[in-house]
Amino acid sequence: MHLRNANVEAAEPYFRILESAPAKLHFVEPITMRTVAFIGVGQAERGLVQARKMFGRIRDQTSETNMAETVAQIDEALELIGTFMLKSAAPIQGEAAMAMLTAMIENGGLIAPIAEHIVARLGPDHISRLGAGGVEMLTRVQAGMLLDESSPSDIAGPARFGCLLENIVSRSLMPSAETETLIERTLINIDRAELSRLWNSYRYPSTPAFTPVVPLQQPVFVAPAVQPVTFDDSFDPYASRTDIKGSNVINDLLERPSQQVKRTSEALTKFRNMRRVGRVPRMFTYGKLIESAAKENNLGLAHDILEMAKQDVPYDARYRVVRFGWQQILDHMIAGCLNIGRRDLAARYHQDLLDMGAAPSANTFGLYITTLKETTKTFDEASEAVKIFLRAKSEGVEPSSFLYNALIGKLGKARRIDDCLFYFAEMRNLGIRPTSVTYGTIVNALCRVSDEKFAEEIFEEMEACTNYKPRPAPYHSLMQFFLTTKRDRSKVLSYYERMRSQGIEPTVHTFKLLIDTHATLEPINMPAAEAVLEEMKLAGIQPEAVHYASLIHAKGCVMHDLAGSRALFDSVVSNRQVRLQPCIYQAMFESLNANHAVTASADALLDDMLMRRVDFTPYIANALIHGWAQEANVTKAKQAFERVPLSKREPSTYEAMVRACLAAEERGQAKQVVREALGRGYPNAVAGKIADLVR
Repeated sequence: MHLRNANVEAAEPYFRILESAPAKLHFVEPITMRTVAFIGVGQAERGLVQARKMFGRIRDQTSETNMAETVAQIDEALELIGTFMLKSAAPIQGEAAMAMLTAMIENGGLIAPIAEHIVARLGPDHISRLGAGGVEMLTRVQAGMLLDESSPSDIAGPARFGCLLENIVSRSLMPSAETETLIERTLINIDRAELSRLWNSYRYPSTPAFTPVVPLQQPVFVAPAVQPVTFDDSFDPYASRTDIKGSNVINDLLERPSQQVKRTSEALTKFRNMRRVGRVPRMFTYGKLIESAAKENNLGLAHDILEMAKQDVPYDARYRVVRFGWQQILDHMIAGCLNIGRRDLAARYHQDLLDMGAAPSANTFGLYITTLKETTKTFDEASEAVKIFLRAKSEGVEPSSFLYNALIGKLGKARRIDDCLFYFAEMRNLGIRPTSVTYGTIVNALCRVSDEKFAEEIFEEMEACTNYKPRPAPYHSLMQFFLTTKRDRSKVLSYYERMRSQGIEPTVHTFKLLIDTHATLEPINMPAAEAVLEEMKLAGIQPEAVHYASLIHAKGCVMHDLAGSRALFDSVVSNRQVRLQPCIYQAMFESLNANHAVTASADALLDDMLMRRVDFTPYIANALIHGWAQEANVTKAKQAFERVPLSKREPSTYEAMVRACLAAEERGQAKQVVREALGRGYPNAVAGKIADLVR
């Protein structure tokens, strides 16, 4: 009643009672009414701050099963508040706008077009009055809008972004790594040279890559007649104790192509014998020993070697050779921690290097990128890779081909082809020669976005390079592209012959591609597909589950020969020489789908799979979701979806479930699945594809 009479202060005692009570979902409505009332009396910031606090409490006290409904209701409330805010006669204040945007982000994401209209009303005066946190957050929001191709065009967007960037520089703010990544990407996208120069001169000033840390020297007063002692920083204080010959023996042992554990053990024996007689190896050798221990997943041994190095050749910043040696030792320690999956320890040793005035090598930064997958699946690996690359630059590291390959590989998997080509061009402009791996990665990325012409041009350039080392990966990329995208049998086989002409031996994957080519591309030639298995055996390669899965799929889905598909499946399952893999069951489930036999056989097949302890993968779930949706049994489809743990659900799993819900006319359920998918942190292109299904 008080709110309807615009008497906000009179209603406050009742809201304080509400705020002290356990937060419930039905509180959303009165909170919305209060916020609208505050906006009406010109106190938008106060109302929005209190609303954010209450919405946060409601989410915190909501169970995971009810979270989707809670988020949806708060979204509706924020949309109503935002609409009223935009229609209000009072001008929008900067802090109120930031509170509104923050409330949206905390609830899962910006609400279009409310967010776009709010940002559009913020000018230079508003931005100049924002605090450091507000400037950074608005920079991220504006950058995201400029990068989002589906977002409505805002003519003032680039100018507003430029104003934000100028504020960051003029106030000497240091944005987070994530914000820096967005800034870098936006600068590429808007192509404003003056802004790029401003940012680069601020964030990457031209400083020496390596600044030695020299201990403070106390002033010494000497008589004028005495010449000051000159200090030779090239002197090696440990040279007299270093066993060069023994070091070479240890290095040779570690590089010998024998069993890893055996050669590490022999090298350690020689290392310990050397120390017993008071000698020490070269500093480089400590790094090699740490590397070898890490390859055995023995982090304890690596740590022991590091501690011995601290005793034998203590760090002394006065001598260049010691500084360089310790840079190598710690670099190997960081690399070892990354390979074992201990990023926390890698960060600690990384900081030790920075404290010494040094930085990890470019290849170790490359490892930071290539080992990203081992941490979690629920984040944008491509954006994280760009952050790592930019950090390497900011620490004065000169990029290597391995670092560029790692970065381009992650960008390619995320289908960020423009970024791939940008860094590929940057690599060449810096005089870093692309390797066979670089070309293979670019070809693969171009194939992912179906750029056939450019992919073949890059491939031709690769083969013409003087440093070209033939590898199967680029040939596989093009064979896969013409197999699955272009469906061109002759092209697949021509790249196979081209691969053989380069002296490249077929791999397990090559043979799978050949089976798929014969079995799925017109004219279908099943005898030729089956003959590939014999060709493999003649080459000394035992056919694997993946090869049989291709044939099962071809018989069931291409030839619609369910009996033949099942007979082959049964023979493989009973063959002890073949290690059962999920792909065998996936192919059989897909065969059931193609022959409308899901209801009759899927449950028994699933029971058999679980009995044999074969993993239930997201791709098997996809097949079951699709099959049960065909049979108009959305309940069974949901069971297959829920059988996959949240952390292992793939974008394709969400897409299959959304389609199943829509087919059953359960749009509300489809939206819930989409919200969960959008909360997983997938790249924008991937998340957008899922979201488009319910738009």
